[in-house]
Amino acid sequence: MKPNTAVSIMLESAAVFSIATFGESKSAYKWAKFLAAPAMVIVILTLVEHVLNVDMGIDWAIFSPPAGAKGAPLPGRMSPITAAGLAAAGSSLLLSDIRRLALFSQILALITLALGLLASTGYLYQVPSLYRMRADVGVAIHTAISMFVLAIAILFSRPTMGLMIGFSSNTATGVMARRMLPAAIVIPLLIGWLQLMGQREGYYGAEFGVSLLVLTNIAIFAMLIGWNTSILHRLDQRSSETANALRASESYKAAILDTAVDAIITIDTKGTIESFNPAAQKMFGYAPTEVIGRNVRILMPQPYRDEHDRYIAQYLETGIEKIIGIGREVIGLRKDGSQFPMDLAVSEVSLGHGVAFAGIVRDITERKRSEESLVRQAEELTRSNIELERFAYVASHDLQEPVRTVMSFSQLLEKRLGNTLEPQSKEFLDFITDGVIRMHHLINDLLAYSRVNSQGAAFISTNCTELVSKILKNLQASIESQHAQIEVEPLPTILADSTQLGQLFQNLLANALKFHGPQPPEIRIGVKEIADGWLFHIKDNGIGIAKEYHDRIFVIFQRLHTIEEYGGTGIGLAICKKIVERHGGRIWVDSSVGSGSTFYFSIPRRERQK
Repeated sequence: MKPNTAVSIMLESAAVFSIATFGESKSAYKWAKFLAAPAMVIVILTLVEHVLNVDMGIDWAIFSPPAGAKGAPLPGRMSPITAAGLAAAGSSLLLSDIRRLALFSQILALITLALGLLASTGYLYQVPSLYRMRADVGVAIHTAISMFVLAIAILFSRPTMGLMIGFSSNTATGVMARRMLPAAIVIPLLIGWLQLMGQREGYYGAEFGVSLLVLTNIAIFAMLIGWNTSILHRLDQRSSETANALRASESYKAAILDTAVDAIITIDTKGTIESFNPAAQKMFGYAPTEVIGRNVRILMPQPYRDEHDRYIAQYLETGIEKIIGIGREVIGLRKDGSQFPMDLAVSEVSLGHGVAFAGIVRDITERKRSEESLVRQAEELTRSNIELERFAYVASHDLQEPVRTVMSFSQLLEKRLGNTLEPQSKEFLDFITDGVIRMHHLINDLLAYSRVNSQGAAFISTNCTELVSKILKNLQASIESQHAQIEVEPLPTILADSTQLGQLFQNLLANALKFHGPQPPEIRIGVKEIADGWLFHIKDNGIGIAKEYHDRIFVIFQRLHTIEEYGGTGIGLAICKKIVERHGGRIWVDSSVGSGSTFYFSIPRRERQK
C-alpha cells in the first residue's frame, strides 16, 4: 500500500467514524467533511497525474521514499483504480449531509465497493488485469479489501437514507436483503474460485467446470431461498398477529373514546384538531366534521386562546411542561356562543409522524354550582353562628341581673322568716335557692362558651407543663378529697391562647375527678408529637362512657347523668371542643363503660404571630 493511499484511507475512515459515532448531527458532518477534504485533494491530484502523465511531487510529499525507489517508474503513486475508488468515497462523504442527494451519495459509495470487489476478485482468481491497469501501478490486496470495507461503512453510517432505508429496516424486505446480499457476493466468488482452481489443476475440463459451477450455485441458492422463505413465513405470521392485535387495540381504544363520559380531543403541534369523540360533540355542540381540520382555538374564548398558543409554542421550544400532564380549570366555548367552566388535562402523544397532544375535558358546571352553594351555606352558617354567639352572650349577660336579684331576695327572705317558716315553705325556699345557683352556673358557662371565639386572646408561647401545674393547684382541694393520683409527663411549649388552653385542661381534669368509680381517681396526662403538631391525652380509670355517646357528650347541654348523680351544666365538654377547634385541632374520646376514659385532643404546630 502506497503512503498516500494509507493516509487517504485513514482520513476517510475517520470521517465515517465521526458520522457513525456522533450521529447525523451538524457537528458530526462538519468533522466528516474536514477529514475527507484532504483525502480528496490527494486522490484528485493523483488522478490528474495519471491522466496528464506528469509528476506533481505529491507521491512522496508526506513520507521519504526508500533507497532505490526514486529510480523506479512511479514508485510511490497509488493506482488509478484506488484513486478513483477513494475519490468516489470522499465525494460520498462530502455530500453526506444533503438529504436530497442521499441516493447519489450512496451510488458513489457503491462505486468504491465495486472497485474494491473487482480488485479483490482479481487477486482471488489470479487475474492481474482486474487490479492492475498498467504494469508498474496496481492495487494492493489490503488496499482492495480496505476500499470494500470503507464503502460498506459509508453505506451503513446513514441507515435512514436512500437505498439503506429498506435494507436496514426490520421488515421482511430488510431481513431478506441482509441475508441474501452477503451470500450473493461470497458464494459465487468462492464456488467460482473452487471451479477455476480445479480446472487449472486438470481435474476436469472447462465444460464440466462451468456445469459444476452452475449446478452448485443453483443448489446453494435454492437452499438459501428455502431457508429465507421459512423465516419470512414466520415473520409474516408475526406481522399478521401484530396486525390483529393492533386492530383489536384500535377497536378497544375506539370503544373507550366513543363511550367516555369526558370529552377527548387530539390536536397536532399547530393546534389543528385531529379527533373529536362523541362526548366532545355533546359538550361543545359541534359535529366532528365541523371541527376536525380546524384550529382548537374555536373551542376557547379569550384570553384562553392566546394562552393556549403560547403554552404549546413554549413547550415545543423549551420542553418546559406548563400544561402537559397538569390539570387546570379553564373556560370552554360552545357552538352557540355560550361559555362553561371545564377541567382540562393535556398529555403528549408520540406518533410515527411526530408529536400530538390529547386533551381530556370535563364539564364542571354542576360542580361549580355546588361549590358556590356550599360557599354560600358556609357564609350563612358562619353568620348564623356569630349571631347565635352574640345572642348567647347578650342573653346570658342580661340574665345575670335578675338571677342575682332572685338570689338576694331569697336570701333576705330566708334570713327574716327563717325561724317562722313552716318546713314545707323552708323546702320550697331551698328549691328556689338551688335553682338560682344552678341558673347562675349555667349563665356563667354560657358566657364562657360564647366568648371562646369572640373574646379569645392572641396565641403566645405557652409552657404546658407550667400551665398544668397551676391547674392542679386550683384543683388541689378536690384532688385531696378524692385521694386522686395524677401523673404528668413532660409537656411541650406551644403557641396557644394560654387562658383557653388552661380552661381546656381544667375542664377535662375536673371531669376525670368527678366521674370516678369506687376506686380513687388515677389520671395520666401525656403528649405525643405528630406530623403537624402535638396529640395530648388525659386518661382516667373512671366510670367510662358508652360508645354510642362518644359524639353526643361534646354537644352543648347534653348530659348522660341526672343532676342528683353528678352536678354540672352540660356545657364543659362543648367549651373544650370549641377551644380545640379555635386552635385548629380536634377532640375525641376513647372509652367504654367501666373501663375508664381517654380524652385526646390535637393542637397543630403554627408559626409565631408577628
